[in-house]
Amino acid sequence: MKHIVLTTALLLAPAPVLAQSQSETDKGYLTTLIEDSLSGDARDVNIVGFQGALSSAASIESMTIADADGIWLTLEGVVLDWNRAALLRGTIDVNELSAKRIIVARPPVSQARAPSPEATPFGLPDLPVGIALDALNIEEIILGEVFLGEELRISVRGNAALSGGEGLAKIVATRLGDKAGVFEIDGSFTNADRILALTLGVEEGPDGIAARLLDLPGRPSTKLLIAGTAPVENYGATLALATDGQDRILGDFSLRSDTAGQYIKLDIGGDVTPLFAPEYQGFFGDDVQLKVEALTSSDSQIKLESFDLNAKSIRLQGSADIGAQGWPDRLNVTGQIASQDGSSVLLPLSGPKTYVDTVSINLNYDAAISTDWTTAFTVNGFDRPGLYMDLITLSGGGILVPGEGAAQGEVSANLAYQVDGLALDDAATTQAFGNRISGVLEAARTEGRPTRISRFTLDGPGMEARADATIQGAKAGLRTQSNIVLTVDALERFSGLAGRDLAGAGEIAIASTVTPLDGLFDVILSGTTADLSVGVPQLDAVFKGRGTVSAAAVRDTAGTRLEAFQIKTDAADVTATADITSIESRANFDLTVADVAVIEPKLQGPATLSGTATRAANGTINIDVAGIATDTVLDVLAQINPTQDGQTVAITALADVADLRRYAQVSGRDVAGAAKLDVTLDLLADRQSFTASVSGTTRDLAVGVAQVDPLLRGDGTLSAQFTRSGLDQFILQSLDAATDAAKITARGQGGLTGAAKFDLTANMPNAAVLGQGLIGPIDATVALSRDETENGDVAIRVNGPGTAVSLLGKIAPDLRLTGILNATVAELASYQRLIGQPVSGGFSTRIEGSIMPDLSAFDATVSAQTTNLGVGNQIADILLAGTGQLRAKASLQAGDLQVETLDVSTGNVTLSGNLGGQSGAGRGAFEARLRDVGVLTDQLSGAVTASGTASLDPNGTWGLNAQAEGPGGITLRADGQIGAGGQLNITSSGRAPLGLANAMIDPRRLTGQAAFDLAINGPAALQSVTGRIDLLDARLTAPTLAQGLQNIAGGITLRNGSADIGITGDVQSGGTVAIAGSVGLAAPQTADVALTLSDVVLKDPELFKTSLSGVVNLRGPLTGGALVSGTVNLQQTDIQVPTSGVGALGDLPDVTHIGAAEAVRRTLDKAGILPGDTQVATAASAVKPFPLDITINAPSRIFIRGRGLDAELGGTLRIAGTSQNVQPTGLFELVRGRLDILQQRFELSEGSVTLQGDFIPYIRLVASTQARTGTKIDIIVEGPATEPEVSFVSTPSLPQDEVLSQLIFGRDLENISPLQAVQLAAAVGTLAGRGGGGLIDNFRGKIGLDDFDVTTDEAGNAAVSAGKYLSENVYTDVTVSSDGSTEINLNLDVTDEITAKGTVAADGETSLGVFFERDY
Repeated sequence: MKHIVLTTALLLAPAPVLAQSQSETDKGYLTTLIEDSLSGDARDVNIVGFQGALSSAASIESMTIADADGIWLTLEGVVLDWNRAALLRGTIDVNELSAKRIIVARPPVSQARAPSPEATPFGLPDLPVGIALDALNIEEIILGEVFLGEELRISVRGNAALSGGEGLAKIVATRLGDKAGVFEIDGSFTNADRILALTLGVEEGPDGIAARLLDLPGRPSTKLLIAGTAPVENYGATLALATDGQDRILGDFSLRSDTAGQYIKLDIGGDVTPLFAPEYQGFFGDDVQLKVEALTSSDSQIKLESFDLNAKSIRLQGSADIGAQGWPDRLNVTGQIASQDGSSVLLPLSGPKTYVDTVSINLNYDAAISTDWTTAFTVNGFDRPGLYMDLITLSGGGILVPGEGAAQGEVSANLAYQVDGLALDDAATTQAFGNRISGVLEAARTEGRPTRISRFTLDGPGMEARADATIQGAKAGLRTQSNIVLTVDALERFSGLAGRDLAGAGEIAIASTVTPLDGLFDVILSGTTADLSVGVPQLDAVFKGRGTVSAAAVRDTAGTRLEAFQIKTDAADVTATADITSIESRANFDLTVADVAVIEPKLQGPATLSGTATRAANGTINIDVAGIATDTVLDVLAQINPTQDGQTVAITALADVADLRRYAQVSGRDVAGAAKLDVTLDLLADRQSFTASVSGTTRDLAVGVAQVDPLLRGDGTLSAQFTRSGLDQFILQSLDAATDAAKITARGQGGLTGAAKFDLTANMPNAAVLGQGLIGPIDATVALSRDETENGDVAIRVNGPGTAVSLLGKIAPDLRLTGILNATVAELASYQRLIGQPVSGGFSTRIEGSIMPDLSAFDATVSAQTTNLGVGNQIADILLAGTGQLRAKASLQAGDLQVETLDVSTGNVTLSGNLGGQSGAGRGAFEARLRDVGVLTDQLSGAVTASGTASLDPNGTWGLNAQAEGPGGITLRADGQIGAGGQLNITSSGRAPLGLANAMIDPRRLTGQAAFDLAINGPAALQSVTGRIDLLDARLTAPTLAQGLQNIAGGITLRNGSADIGITGDVQSGGTVAIAGSVGLAAPQTADVALTLSDVVLKDPELFKTSLSGVVNLRGPLTGGALVSGTVNLQQTDIQVPTSGVGALGDLPDVTHIGAAEAVRRTLDKAGILPGDTQVATAASAVKPFPLDITINAPSRIFIRGRGLDAELGGTLRIAGTSQNVQPTGLFELVRGRLDILQQRFELSEGSVTLQGDFIPYIRLVASTQARTGTKIDIIVEGPATEPEVSFVSTPSLPQDEVLSQLIFGRDLENISPLQAVQLAAAVGTLAGRGGGGLIDNFRGKIGLDDFDVTTDEAGNAAVSAGKYLSENVYTDVTVSSDGSTEINLNLDVTDEITAKGTVAADGETSLGVFFERDY
């Protein structure tokens, strides 16, 4: 109706209206009339510059059409040239309709409209007037990128006419810009004969829109032509598609209508290979055919009578009947993918290349026959990068009840799937899922009701999943209620997939209600674990055994809540809750560990940790964490406050440890004592400014540092406050630390630049805590200051007993320190504990000059005096003995080193030298003299002298020449160069007595010569050393071992950063040894050395003698951790059970030598019996020990003799542990043996020798017999080989002396004679291995003798001896043996050191001697 009113107004408007319309004031009427007519629901039309509405040439400057999202269509420069008079003839005759530009930015927002319930056949509208458009001319149409993926600019030309039921149109659109393209439509239709003539053509050049949208390989030119002329009711047309001028698809389609509906038929085919990438062309081949026949009925039902796709590798056929409401009444689909020659088929899919051997699909359903539907889907040989499946099957079916009309639709599915031969390139995933996966899916849906998944399963190796779910419709937000149970029998399979070592088993059950569209959920989780392991030792220990896990989480309109969370195992219990809202939030957790040893074996005892975190409405976050463990309390409070610039953080932490020894193993130090610390930190929003404070107390604190621990004993306090403002301002408001032994106070402020000040004072009331000999206080002060010009002063002073140190100087802006250092220490030995080295002697020094912190430049004058200086090295201490002096003046400027003077002298050594030059040229010389080499070895005497020169050429290369000589063939020659880059090219050769090393190996002694010929080529490192060292006429003696090596020959070859060793020698007691292998010269000095033993005799005159052969290897770093391993075979081994020579006198007491002279101390030291002085701990004690793995084989011929024993044993011994904790283990078992007592011999029934953590053998020997009295007796010799004990066990049980009486004499103790009593005592002495005490001692005392003893020799013969002093200096004794021999001895002490002795035997043999003895 709006359009009729608009037309009438344009034709009948009077002149005043026309005049008014052309005025500015009346423009609103016509414009508004047109805009209202064209506008509608959600459509807004705006016209600007509308002119000539009632003329033959109307124009619009611009017109826009907008919807709810804004303007989507813009027309500019629109002109309508038309014939107004033609309206009187019933025709709208437009000469030309043109526009300069039309911009279609996007599609308009669609307005959903319900379709008309009545179908309307196709036909042209029967208008009351005819329409003729002689010319359509649009210079530019711009389509936005949203339409075709790129902006498109086209021009449009054409004409059209519609009149009397006939119409025609011809429009040509030409693409503008660099790319060519033409779209043409030419058509006509007449209502009278209903014939439609239509030609549609699209042609584009290379890289056109169609080629891009279809992703055609190479983006070729394309041409599409559809043409047909036929009645609409039986319309047919041909279709042709070509690329690059070649036909690709040809065919025809038809549309036929009758009372049943509209029939559609499509029949096309051709060579489509160029339309695909080259690798996919083989899939379709050069002949593809597609045929489709369908019928759409007037009631909206669709009947797909046939669908047939036939290509080289695929055949797909089907038919279907679809009801008006979309429910199928019939479905039939079959298809296959396979190659003609049986090879794999490459599927035309995007992404990685995917191959299959064959694919088949079958889907059947016919409601006329049954409500059942079935399907089968099979894939053989699925292969794509990273994934291969030998066989994939999906089969099953269900029920489908169409919901057409009033019927209620229903569909169900019961499907089974399986994958066999699963293989993945990712080994971790393959391990996790194995090569076979299977499962089932059971689901059903009734129209208008929720979808129900009653069963879903997934089964794989060691894994099983079960699930069911109910899914509501969209109106309910797709609310889904589900239950899932996952069981894993072997988590090890998932280790690679998780990227960590997993183990154990577990089962997790999840019950949830989730509403995805509303963002709601309610989840409950529960599960169990068994020996769970996640590859983290501390957590694995917690998860060991059986465990449970549970959680409950909810998200609703009130917020998100973790209502419960718990992990519980035998070792730990973790619980947590949380309540999170957009306003306030709160979370809590609690952790309880029954014994922290399961997490950290070096700790023990229970522990708890709990925490709370809250967020207030203003954004403030508070965190409170508290922990309690054995002797330990921890409490941390933190608050995070939001500000305009970020956040401020305030932290307070309290730690209270009552016994730090519990943390000794964890810290790796011998920590001890108690400590309590309170720390606060306030961090400002800029994250650069903060204030921190620390306060605390200690009690008997120890940190495992020998130099520090004495200072920390007793009660201690600590307090400090530190502030940082910005990047470069620091203030140490206070630092105060005090213990009973020391006190430190410090203050300071400043930054990296500008003015700064720092002061420190330290006081030690009694320096004795640092070392013996220190009496009195030690005071120290440090004062540092810097002004705004960055010039500073430094003053450091330390004063103590016999000690004074001061450093006074100035610091320049470039950090150069200029000043004077004075230091005097009267006795360094007092500071051994503090220094950590066995230093001794005294010194005083003065150093004056300047130095840069990085040592790049210095200028110093040094003077020093020493007295008996010692550094803990034997050779160095000898050379530094006596009074020493040092005078030196040196400088380093711009890389030039100057040594103007260097004079060093001690009681044994003098050294002088100089080094000068500049600008790349210089010269230096030195002379040194050892006054007497005899101070280093007792094998030589005389002076050793050395001298040398050095020169620097303009290229920066130093030339060196040095020589040395001395007594005993000492010679040295060294020549070479040192390059500017530090490269060395030096050779040296000479000889030296091996005795020079004796001071370092004392009390062992070396003799012989070492000849060497060495070279250094490369950087100053041991790897650069090559050459050889040969041993000549060498011999090594070891007094403490009563052994020696002689005829030592061989040497050491240095090359490629290692020392190749080849040395042999003869063992003094018998046998030979050889050492061969290599040792790395650089850290960690990796060695691979073998020690070969050949018939080496080892003996302890009082305990054993043996010979052994074998090989012992040393492999690994000599700096610690090298493995010592090998096998040693023992030959005959004799173990002598010691007999006692003390007799009735008993054991000798320990003798302490008081006030021993130095010579005596040296003798005791060499004998290895010097009482141990307290050793000063050094870094060497921290060397990692060497693990041991040595096997000693002795299958037989281990003889134990003495005290009446004669036994043979055999077995194996293993030496394990480390070099610091040797752990010998092994067992030598009895081969044969006997026990002789007073001409009685007992065969041994049991015997063993073991070593358990000690090198002294542990003996157990058992002899069983039956006395004449009928008593069963076991004689047991048991204990360390050095002190075995004898016991007697009888059946029935009797006292020890009674058992022995029956054993020896066959009668009770009260029935033996006095002589037998003496024999019994002798037997006791024989077995016990010592006299004195008991029966013998009592007998000696009663008969008034000074000595009485009963002994046996190795043959078992008994002897009785009695002795008495006749006067102060005359002693006599008589010995009577069981073999009838008698001997009388007489001793006369002439002086304390001279004794005359005489002997007369029963056989007439006599002897007389004079003896000199002196004890020291």
